[in-house]
Amino acid sequence: MHPKRWQDRVISASTFDVQREDRIVFFSDGITQAGYGRVPHAVRMGLENTDNFVREQIRWNPFISARELSRLLVAKAEEIDGCSAKDDITCGVVYFRSPRQLLVLTGPPFSFAHDRDLAKMAEQTHGRKVICGGTTANIISRLLDREIKIDTDNRSIQRFLHPPK
Repeated sequence: MHPKRWQDRVISASTFDVQREDRIVFFSDGITQAGYGRVPHAVRMGLENTDNFVREQIRWNPFISARELSRLLVAKAEEIDGCSAKDDITCGVVYFRSPRQLLVLTGPPFSFAHDRDLAKMAEQTHGRKVICGGTTANIISRLLDREIKIDTDNRSIQRFLHPPK
């Protein structure tokens, strides 16, 4: 049984249709209450300014990521709070966009007989492809008659596997 203090609480649910490029932005009251409690005529976030800020960011950058939009909104609230949050400032964004496809090929087939299957998968899969390993890259290059480009500048994985001493 729930304690009596929670018996007056109401949970509401809504349904709505979304379209590609729509966003759902949700946040704690630390966003809308940013600036309150500061000097009397200080800028305050409030719900209307929050709404305007989000719409303005999307107008400037229609394809802004969910992560970047939420970070900008949190940064704006912190700025209005004088770079010292007076309350929790939490924000999340759901961005309804076209899915991006990525195929990661991480090694050659166990049997040479399946090299053509690997190349066919690489050729027929839509989206970006990342080929890991020289043998795998050479198989794809040879069977699809494509030049390979090797990124030797990215050392982050090596640093992760073998951290500096």
